[in-house]
Amino acid sequence: MSVFDVLDYYGPWRLAAFVLAVALFLTLHVARLPLVGLAWLLHAAMRAIDHQLSTRITPAGQSPRPRTAGAPT
Repeated sequence: MSVFDVLDYYGPWRLAAFVLAVALFLTLHVARLPLVGLAWLLHAAMRAIDHQLSTRITPAGQSPRPRTAGAPT
């Protein structure tokens, strides 16, 4: 089914509504990209800070133990 078939069968308003919905979908996904990038940067910074803190407070010669669910604190 081509665009012209849809235009003939459903009319111009349905076709315009569909195009508007697709444009809105793409706009929202493009608008969220800076927020996703900011989340990645924050995640990387938090991992770096966590690594620095855990290596500084761990006694020399002992490797830091990863925390697991249910492990005693």
